[in-house]
Parts: sequence; structure tokens; C-alpha cells
Amino acid sequence: MAARVRARKRSQSGAALLIAIFALMLISVVAITLILSSGTESALASNYRSSVRVNYAALAGLEEGRGRLSPKNPNYFGAFIAPPGSTLALGQVRYILNASPGETVDPLDSATPSSYPDLEYQKEFGVPPDSGSVLTTNSVSPVAGTLGPLYKWVRINAVTERSLGIDVDSSGGTPNNTTPLFYDGQHLSLSSSTGRQAFGITSLAVLPDGSQKILQYVAAPISLNLTFSSAITLDGAGSVFNPTTNSSFQAEGRDQIKGGPYGVPCGSPQPDIAAVGVTDSADVTAVKTAIGARASRYKGTPGPPPSPPSVSDVSGGLNTSFQTPAALDALMQTVKLYADWAYPGPTTSGLPTSALGTSSNPQIVYVEGDLSLTGTVTGYGILAVTGQLTSTAHLTWRGIVLVVGKGVMTVGTTLDNEIDGALLLAKTRDSSGNLLGVLEPAMLDWSAGTGDGVFYNTCRINEAQNNLNVKVLSFRPLTQ
Repeated sequence: MAARVRARKRSQSGAALLIAIFALMLISVVAITLILSSGTESALASNYRSSVRVNYAALAGLEEGRGRLSPKNPNYFGAFIAPPGSTLALGQVRYILNASPGETVDPLDSATPSSYPDLEYQKEFGVPPDSGSVLTTNSVSPVAGTLGPLYKWVRINAVTERSLGIDVDSSGGTPNNTTPLFYDGQHLSLSSSTGRQAFGITSLAVLPDGSQKILQYVAAPISLNLTFSSAITLDGAGSVFNPTTNSSFQAEGRDQIKGGPYGVPCGSPQPDIAAVGVTDSADVTAVKTAIGARASRYKGTPGPPPSPPSVSDVSGGLNTSFQTPAALDALMQTVKLYADWAYPGPTTSGLPTSALGTSSNPQIVYVEGDLSLTGTVTGYGILAVTGQLTSTAHLTWRGIVLVVGKGVMTVGTTLDNEIDGALLLAKTRDSSGNLLGVLEPAMLDWSAGTGDGVFYNTCRINEAQNNLNVKVLSFRPLTQ
């Protein structure tokens, strides 16, 4: 019996060693797997960080390019944006260069990869950029010697159907490569009459580890596209106008066309419009009766014959943004979106000087509620008030004044008040703030005012509303 036990022990003596070796091998495999997994995760994390960094670097380039297209930007490209009615020619290109210390960035040097050539342009247009039509400027991203985002260049140019790979007019033929595209507020178009020109903004970013990213915006300057049929518009049947009895007050529907920093004409005068416009034929008679003997101070169309005052039913030619409460409300929401200054009403302390802008830098001021102005106020741009606008000030506003919501403006002062541009009043909301189904009577009470008045001025109207911002219409990554 003892011999059999000893034999069994000898036969099992190697099993423990084998189990130990197998366990060690299993632990080693697990450890190696963990190490490899950790390395893979580190590599993935590193790649992700690089991908995010290079993406944000390219995006920073796009935003610098977009900012340079806005007149409110201190580094605005100026005449590089085509003003209304003109077009940036195809082939005209501006690059913003952002070289790191000691390197050369030359997008036109396709033979030298280290100069970060722009190979994408030829893919879009079928030809490389013409050096004679290229302008370059340096980035403003580095500040006080601190390196900014690591993009290398940003390109800004007009776009075509071919460059974007789209058929905007659904013609079904070969994409047009000879006509720039324009943005009408909703769609791209081949017609320059529909709105502002669209631009391609392309940015290349390269990190020190070699990561690259090229992104592209299609963007367009935004304008409210507001046109006026009268210097003073009382929008809504039954609207009331209480004019001043002061003989020096004027309402002028003849285009004054003076603007800019030096008060010089900005172009040819536009056709005359009515001094006072209403939207109901019965209101024409009511307003003329209120004006009475001061008819000669209201000039515009219709002029003699019939005789002054120039008061017309403008409902047939009213801008689409002025025709319904819903359209006017949408307009005010857009103004609010792009406002430089937005205030909750009631605002009785007036407006800070910084909100009033200058001739070369008009502002958009939006007041949600009542606004009372006192003292001396000289402003430029768009003044939009949803409540009652009351002026006991010496007020001069050069641009557009919109009193839309409550639709009431009162001039209660013996001081002069002058609006150079256009004034529109509309009641779109009831006393509880609910949007109305139809426009109700607005009211302009200038009875306590004295001289000056409202003077139609297309310079000031265009300065106030053009280039509110540069809107991104599309965004896409590219491969180079």
C-alpha cells in the first residue's frame, strides 16, 4: 500500500509545475495584451488630439477669412468685397498667409511641397491661380509674438457652379464656370440682381507632426434688402399722423444721397418717393387734412400735379418685409440676431455713445420694449424699437428707424429731430404682446416737435443695412 502511494506521488509531482508554467504564460499573454492595448489607446488618443487640433486650426483660418469680409472687422478687406451692384471678378484671389517662424508659405509654388501649395484651386476651377490676379496679406492671428492657430493660408475668391460642384439653376448641363454665384437670402443664383455675391473661403492647416486639414466655407454678406416707398411709412390701415405746426418741419421724399464720412454723394439719386406713405386710400385724405396749410413742406411723389403734400397709398409697392405682421416680426428677429446692441425695455436712460456708431461704422441697436431719448443723440445705422419710441432729445439719426411692435413714436420736445434715411412704424402686436393677424393702426405724433424732419436718403439706408454680417452657407472638408 505504501509503495502504491509513493508511486502515485511520483506520477503527479510534475503537474503542479506545468500548472504554474501555464498560469505564468496566461498572465504574460494578458500583460502583453494590456500593454499593446494601452499603446493602441495612446496612439488613438494622440491621433484624435492631432485630428481635433488641426481641424480647429483650419477652422480658425476660415473664421479669420470670414471676419475680414465684414466691414465691422478692424482688418476688413475694404473694396475686396464687391459693393451692391458690382461683382468680384472670377480669378481674383486673396490669400491670408500665416507662416511659422523661419518658413515660407507660397500657395502658388506648386513645385515646392514645403511651401504649402494650393492644389485645390485647380481642382475647383480647372486652372491654377493667375499670379497677376492674386493679392496676399499676413494673418493677424499672432499677437505680441505669440504664435496663433497653425493654419498656413486662407484663400478667398468668387465661386461658380463648377467650383462648388452644384447646379444652382437645375439646367442639367455642364456646371457653369464663367458666372459668379450670388445669394438672395435663401438660395444661390447666377443672377447678380438677386442679392450679394457668394465667396469661397478655403483654409489649409498643417501641424508640426504632419497632420493636415483643408476646410472650406461658402459664405455671403447679409443685407436686409430693405427698400422704402416713402420717407415716413405708416404701415397699417387707419394709422394716425399728428404733424407739427412748425413751418420749418420737412418730410422729403426726394433722395438726398449724401453719406459716408464726409457727407458726399454715394451715387446717382434714386427716383423720388412719397414724403408720407400709408397703406389705405382713406388714410391719404386723413393725413393730408392733418398737414393742412404746411403742405409745401412735404415733397416727393406725387408732385404737382397733383399738388403737395406728397402723401400716397404705398401698399401696392411695399417691400415684402413690411406687408404682414408675420413678415415684420421676422424682420425684427433678424435685426435682433445681427444687432450690435440689444437692450431690454423700457429704456429711459437713453443709449450709450458707443451704441450710436459713426458714419463709417454704423451700428444696429435693438430695443425690446419702450425707448425714451433725452439730451443730444446722434446715431448711425438701424434703430429698431418694439415698444414706444419717445424723443425729448435733439435727435439726429442717419439710417433706418423701425418702430415695429407697438408702432407708436412721439416727438415731445421743442428741439429739432431729424432722420436721414427712412422711418417706418407698424403695429404688429396687441397689448399682451401677441402677434396680430393683420396690421393695426400705427401712430406718429410729431405735434410737439419743431424743425428738421425726415429726409429720404439712399446713402444712409444702404450704409445701415449692407454687410450686417457674413453668413456661412455651407461647410465641407476637402482633400488635397
